[in-house]
Amino acid sequence: MSQCCRTATAVNGNDAIIAFTTDDAHACIKYGSGLSTMLNEEQCQNILNAVSKDAMQAGNWDKAVTEAWTALAKVIYRQKE
Repeated sequence: MSQCCRTATAVNGNDAIIAFTTDDAHACIKYGSGLSTMLNEEQCQNILNAVSKDAMQAGNWDKAVTEAWTALAKVIYRQKE
């Protein structure tokens, strides 16, 4: 686990954190217990792989962050409707 994910472990309630590190092109999504019925670790990894991986590897961090946030929000808010 990269340092960014170790430091992003204190997530509560309906909080979600997307953590990126540019040192080793790694990202993770951490979420609170209030989102555990909507998200799981596999879904979070799939989001990052599907929408952020290529941008991260290319060093396009703005695109990687924006696309990860958009994809995560779609999962959360689609299930809350």
